[in-house]
Amino acid sequence: VFVNPTQFNDKNDLEKYPRTLDADCRLLEECGADFAFAPSVSEMYPEPDTRQFSYAPLDTVMEGAFRPGHFNGVCQIVSKLFDAAQPDKAYFGEKDFQQLAIIREMVRQLQYKL
Repeated sequence: VFVNPTQFNDKNDLEKYPRTLDADCRLLEECGADFAFAPSVSEMYPEPDTRQFSYAPLDTVMEGAFRPGHFNGVCQIVSKLFDAAQPDKAYFGEKDFQQLAIIREMVRQLQYKL
């Protein structure tokens, strides 16, 4: 459970974003989770992440056209989580199909074994 500051262009949006860790953990427990990973910003970004991810045209149209840098932030944090957890499976909702397509492309290019 992590609110990723690099996904927000507008600091006001980040400040207003709901943080419901207790409720999130209750939901996870109800679903049978044994633990929740809820790192702090300083744990995920001990130093600035200067990596640049570019998956044009996927990240330059639709939401990407209105939120420059958003999908770069998504790829930074998802790749950090994949590097730390080394999963063999990952599940993402299809509500944000553009983000899902970008993550799939990142997985392909970085050769994650998912």
